[in-house]
Amino acid sequence: MRGKVTEYDSYGGTGLINVNADGVTYRFTVAVWKGVAAPSVGADVDLVLSNDQVERVTPTNEQEAVPGGGQINGSQSGQTFQVASLVERLTKPVLISYGAFLVATLFLPAVTGDGIGGNASMFQLASLLALFGGGGAGVVRVLLILAYFSIAVPLLWLDKRSWLALTVPLLAVLSGLYTAARAVSSDDPFSRGPSVFDFLGIGFYVAAAASVHLAAQGIKRFNA
Repeated sequence: MRGKVTEYDSYGGTGLINVNADGVTYRFTVAVWKGVAAPSVGADVDLVLSNDQVERVTPTNEQEAVPGGGQINGSQSGQTFQVASLVERLTKPVLISYGAFLVATLFLPAVTGDGIGGNASMFQLASLLALFGGGGAGVVRVLLILAYFSIAVPLLWLDKRSWLALTVPLLAVLSGLYTAARAVSSDDPFSRGPSVFDFLGIGFYVAAAASVHLAAQGIKRFNA
């Protein structure tokens, strides 16, 4: 059946196809799209229905030529689209921020000097904080693990609410900062001991900047 894409929401991963033959509009998801490039408004497509539900959508005007001649086979087409679809749905800025968050929390020092944890990364620090009275160390570790997997939520759950998962990295950073602050604070209200900011390293600041950007993008897309 021949139709035309009339709407496509890259954030939600859904779109509409108008079929000229019967004047009916069908909703489809990116999961049934079989093209090399991501869906675009105005694209002519062939669609296959099953019980009035779109089962497969293939662009009719897409040239799948490869260097040297020939055509891309179905497996290559699917792999190419999966990569293109992932980048389009998440966007490069989000992927870059996510990568920066991973590197910062796993490999860069969240603290420096001889304070809490030496030159430990934020993930390492989550384990060490308990030794300094940081009772929330377990919560920080759990939030960091959830943050590492949060990027997959918008890919697996095609709903605008899924973008709120991108706020988890910021929650992890704030939880880590709060727990670290409690670990270095004094029970004496008149004490002028060191502040947690005296120990923070580049890993914390990179993670904080990346997590703020991720949270902002997640909220923006949820409200779109």
